[in-house]
Amino acid sequence: MDFPYEIVQRFNTRKEAESAGFSPEQTWSVVEDDNCFTYGPPHHCVNLLYYVTTKETHEHDTYFEEEDSL
Repeated sequence: MDFPYEIVQRFNTRKEAESAGFSPEQTWSVVEDDNCFTYGPPHHCVNLLYYVTTKETHEHDTYFEEEDSL
């Protein structure tokens, strides 16, 4: 399923997102794996590309995958 939320901002680190006033529940890690991008809880570090924040929150067990269009 494609990422269903509007991205508010993109960050290089979790600390940057927290400093901007976003909670961990509003912060998503974006990782790349096997020709897809996975949006998930912010604790991921393997194949991590960056973090995004949304107005919506998650419960630290929600994931969304988007296939790479290249």
